[in-house]
Amino acid sequence: MSVRYLMDRYRPARKAAGRPDLTIHHLRHTALTMAGQHGATAAELQARAGHASQAAMAIYQHATLDRDKRLADAIGDSYTRWAGGRTSPDPAAGNPTLELTAGS
Repeated sequence: MSVRYLMDRYRPARKAAGRPDLTIHHLRHTALTMAGQHGATAAELQARAGHASQAAMAIYQHATLDRDKRLADAIGDSYTRWAGGRTSPDPAAGNPTLELTAGS
């Protein structure tokens, strides 16, 4: 696909979306950031982006810090419930569901 072919379609699309300021690079950055948010590893991001080094991937992983905080909070909540003897974490279900009994 030529650059001209792409831009002949991209310019009217971004204008119709009310975002004439968006560049192809913005779309690329958004796609890589979203891949990082959905769990792509640095190596996967590197391959997808075609970068020579993983250091260049750090810019696309910035948004995963919020996800990491949510994951840490969820793990902490699961542990707190488990340690309290009320439930045991059930990773397959995505939430604690198994009741503990005495001696377990």
